[in-house]
Amino acid sequence: NLALMACISVGSIAAPVIEFLEEWGLESLEEHSHSFAPSTKIFVNGVWIGVHRDPANLVKTLKKLRRKDDISPEISVVRDIREKE
Repeated sequence: NLALMACISVGSIAAPVIEFLEEWGLESLEEHSHSFAPSTKIFVNGVWIGVHRDPANLVKTLKKLRRKDDISPEISVVRDIREKE
């Protein structure tokens, strides 16, 4: 029975995640437009909010925070290395 096996979520607020990303080195699109350094695109809820220069460390940190329940366990963290996203 699906009702016994599924966990239905209603979503979570993006603001805490965006705040964390800004503290951990997220560069806004305006800041990055003048830079040619290699970086990875960061999306929150499908919206491109900026870029980051150390995506491996960022993904590792986000997953660690999610496991410790410091951020919502409903948050999905995905890194697409080929697309640099």
